[in-house]
Amino acid sequence: MKELDYKTIRGALLTAGISGGKIDKVIAAIKISLVRQAVKTRDKRLVIDNKIQNELEESLRFGAEISSAEAKTVIANFKKTIKEQKDPQVRFFKEGMFEVSEDIIGFKTFL
Repeated sequence: MKELDYKTIRGALLTAGISGGKIDKVIAAIKISLVRQAVKTRDKRLVIDNKIQNELEESLRFGAEISSAEAKTVIANFKKTIKEQKDPQVRFFKEGMFEVSEDIIGFKTFL
């Protein structure tokens, strides 16, 4: 199982145009939003479909105080970074694990 470390995520956010001062806010907003959505389900899993992606983008807009366009770019780069790990399971800090298949990215929280 691969792990997304802070350096990798930071690189993806810099590529998305997020400045250094906002990176920690964006990471925190992603963590909170993913866990909040996952714990709503019985098995604490979710598939990052269009609905969840829109909710993540909205969480970023408010939680990290970035624009809608920036939020869309962040999520696109984040998903790309997960897929680039080329592993069916990618650990995301202590919060959980991404489950990656050909066209689907899921998330399971450890909390």
